[in-house]
Amino acid sequence: VGDRRTTVILKNLSMHARVGMLTHLLEDSGYRDTFDFVYVPLSSPGKKSVRSCSFGFVNFLTAEAAQRAVRDLDASALARTGRMVSVSFSKVQGRHANEEQFWARAQERSMEGHEVES
Repeated sequence: VGDRRTTVILKNLSMHARVGMLTHLLEDSGYRDTFDFVYVPLSSPGKKSVRSCSFGFVNFLTAEAAQRAVRDLDASALARTGRMVSVSFSKVQGRHANEEQFWARAQERSMEGHEVES
């Protein structure tokens, strides 16, 4: 059957990373129109300045696109940042499962300080 995983986690992102920034970086790296979910957790809303937790999740439309991202982006510098990112498959797979997980967490605590784009 082969590897059907579509969701990856990108680690070592900038503390300034946001959904829009990660989306643009992926598009600039050749992944335009290949993903349908991007999530970048942000630090707790009670802190003075809200920062990225330095990682993000991306769900690709196909397993092939996800495999290419893991192969090509792991240990690479994403465009414009110069930061060496780590890319691997996420434990939670698929857009629907990720949306359920992150929305459930959001209901447990205030949604303020978290950014999700579908």
